[in-house]
Amino acid sequence: MAINVLQPNILVIQNTTERIVISIEDDDGVAVDPVELRVAMMDLGGTAKISDVWPTSPLPIPRLLHTGVGQFYVEIGNQTPNSETDSPYRWVFDWSAQMTIGGGYTHLIQNVNIISVRTASFLPDLRLLIDKSKKRTTTPNGGKPCYLGYTDSMLVSFLEGGLQTINAYQPSLVIPLDYYPLEFRQILIDAALITGVISQQLYAIDTDIPNYNDNGVSFVVTHQPQLAAFLNQISTRLDKLIPMMKLQLINPGCLHIQAGPSFRLQTLMSAAPSGALFRNIFFRA
Repeated sequence: MAINVLQPNILVIQNTTERIVISIEDDDGVAVDPVELRVAMMDLGGTAKISDVWPTSPLPIPRLLHTGVGQFYVEIGNQTPNSETDSPYRWVFDWSAQMTIGGGYTHLIQNVNIISVRTASFLPDLRLLIDKSKKRTTTPNGGKPCYLGYTDSMLVSFLEGGLQTINAYQPSLVIPLDYYPLEFRQILIDAALITGVISQQLYAIDTDIPNYNDNGVSFVVTHQPQLAAFLNQISTRLDKLIPMMKLQLINPGCLHIQAGPSFRLQTLMSAAPSGALFRNIFFRA
């Protein structure tokens, strides 16, 4: 038995409504209903914002809904007042299904990332730069065209990784994603490109064919060395640009405070002869 999701990381625009959909299948891949299905939407502190059970929901208005055999969803952002998608945040969904009475539970963890429109504005530029495998295709039966390539949730993960790279550089200045200065948006996109290229490089390590030969027919597929060279090139570029950018965002201090005795007392002590004692407190050596 398996709990299937389209995406392990779901992206939701702030102040919108989104359905978090899952399907339940048996070992043969056939959709089935479990004996019991539980869901908990938790914050990063572990506190449950939504907690529901199918088919015996404890809530007056169930949040976990059943639409067909093995098909379930929870809709977020449809409450009044809306405290689920009203601000950028990351929710963690814990799905657990019991297939037989008295049997164990199968668990699945799913992230739901609420992002602002400001953050979403970075995605088209990042996709244009990194997603060179993006192609417009059609289904064999002549269905509607679709695009192959990175999903929006993947690109947001790359942006978050790139921002963490920027924040790790000195001088010490931590910039939240929603407050990143748009004047330096290309630096963030380039830093996100590093995270994406690392992902591509790991995939290339698994799939490259350094040397194939079968009865005289040979070919070579090697992407990893080129990706490593490009990663080194862009990292060297950002090693210079990121500190320069952060220096422009830091205001230097304009006030210097130094603890010490008053000016008049210091003048008196400086003029006093050696061995002078002032009120049994200050001694002139």
